[in-house]
Amino acid sequence: MTKTVNNIRIVYSADAISLHQRAYSIFCAHRDSPWQFTTFEKALMLPNSLIAIIDNECVGYALITVVLGEVEIEDICALPDLRRQGIASTLLSHVISDANRRRDDYILLEVAQKNKPAKALYEKHGFALVTTRKNYYRLVNNTFDDALLLKKILP
Repeated sequence: MTKTVNNIRIVYSADAISLHQRAYSIFCAHRDSPWQFTTFEKALMLPNSLIAIIDNECVGYALITVVLGEVEIEDICALPDLRRQGIASTLLSHVISDANRRRDDYILLEVAQKNKPAKALYEKHGFALVTTRKNYYRLVNNTFDDALLLKKILP
């Protein structure tokens, strides 16, 4: 499967194994304590995980788990230098489209309370707050941030 939107090509990650190391470097750039590559790649190899490509380069990814009608976005991220260029939005639109095609029930994700750009993206795509997990994320300066559990009910 390949889908191109605004010059961003979305492929299932299993079809782009040569880009996994690049996706991992994007993952590490936004994590204080990143997973080991083998753990990350295992998630990336799940059947519904995605890679975003521009000019044959990995510029983002989405780690997706689907179980019995429930879709969970484990992580979605764009290359730091290309954030706010529609990459995460294109990935998210594809996740929603795939979930609708499969007739899944809903999509879940969690986001840090302080991550205003991500919260705005999810709100734009119809996600609503389910609950707050207090002090869920430990930050690099030994402070904490809440996690917001968001859900999008599918038609």
